[in-house]
Amino acid sequence: MTTALNLRQSLSATIVTRFFYSYVVLYCLSNQFITSSVFNKFWARIAPAFAQLFLGADSDVGPVVSGSGDSFFDYTSVLMYGMVAIGLAGIWTFFARRYQGLDGKLQTWIWILLRYYIFWQMMLYGFAKVMYMQFQPPSVMRLLKPLGESSPMGLLWTFMGYSEGYTVFAGIGEVVGGLLLLFRRTVSVGALVVFGVMVNVMMMNFCYDVPVKLLSTHLVIFSLFLLYLDRERIWAFVNNRVVVPVVYPPVFKKPRLERLKKWTKWFIIILAIGGMLMRSVIRKDVFKMQQQTDFPGYYQVKTFERNGEEILPLITDSTRWNYLAIEHQSFAQILMTNGNGAYYSMEMDSTKQEMQLRRNNRTWENYSLRFQKGEKELILDGTSGDGDSLHIVLEHRIREDIPLISQGFRWVQERPDNR
Repeated sequence: MTTALNLRQSLSATIVTRFFYSYVVLYCLSNQFITSSVFNKFWARIAPAFAQLFLGADSDVGPVVSGSGDSFFDYTSVLMYGMVAIGLAGIWTFFARRYQGLDGKLQTWIWILLRYYIFWQMMLYGFAKVMYMQFQPPSVMRLLKPLGESSPMGLLWTFMGYSEGYTVFAGIGEVVGGLLLLFRRTVSVGALVVFGVMVNVMMMNFCYDVPVKLLSTHLVIFSLFLLYLDRERIWAFVNNRVVVPVVYPPVFKKPRLERLKKWTKWFIIILAIGGMLMRSVIRKDVFKMQQQTDFPGYYQVKTFERNGEEILPLITDSTRWNYLAIEHQSFAQILMTNGNGAYYSMEMDSTKQEMQLRRNNRTWENYSLRFQKGEKELILDGTSGDGDSLHIVLEHRIREDIPLISQGFRWVQERPDNR
């Protein structure tokens, strides 16, 4: 394997290679990495002027904190990386003529940066899957909501979250691939594992409209690039020829610096893995604690009265409750008879037996309720945000009443159960 430029290639090919390496540096340092906060401040400052000048867009282009990695700002940033990378490739070419060996040194360090960047992403997403946090069991509302009203991304999250075993399996593949990239002898194997894992992730993002298309596509390209650098040995292996072993020269000439590099590397590995694992464990414990409520399961509405008049469960009614689910200490989910549902922030006082349900700025959909909880029933009395008095009688249900949850794994099946 080599990270150095092929001296026999043309000047134009050399410049293109330098452009790609420069782009790699800008992308890695700016996207979901330990340096991202610093670099993104810079990109956020110049993005409005860049978008207005080159894309004819409004001047209010900026980072969007929404969980999406495919915002207009993200695509604008990729174009900015490309523009700046052209300039960096030119500067690189200018100095490469004056300093012999500059190509090899720069590309070696960029190769190291790329490996650690992919490792970081694999740990970030891999541990989130291994700890069953990225895809969680589908909520009661998700299970009761008509399938046709789900978004493609929501359908994917339900599919992945249903099976903890498959989610953990997918996460293990990401973690293993990332770990193999940390050692030069296993870089190609790690890149192959990451490529296989990330191609699947990339296709799911594209086919289910998940807004992480840019990142997943870059990770596929980056893993392919690592394989490309070792293409001669891989091709020899595939064709059953002798694979020449690689002799890796030391990064530093001084033995003391090489030892320091080694210990620094292990420090980073232990800190990264330990930090990711601890972060995942803490988040999982907090999530479990938040799920401990006085109302386990969910409730189906038996009687719904508004201002003393009983409201029948018509499938066209967008205001009559059909189900109430409280699976979190801080919010509840209400599903109406027409199939629409929403999350409500919840404040509950068990001593006074009162609860407040609020939905953002939609005050007319807020509820102030008193509750009486029996073994199988929950009775709610109170008012809605628009002043209507409510009397609601609900019957307790459990998640296992839902067929998708109640049916487990079976070795022997005489007929496929494809409902």
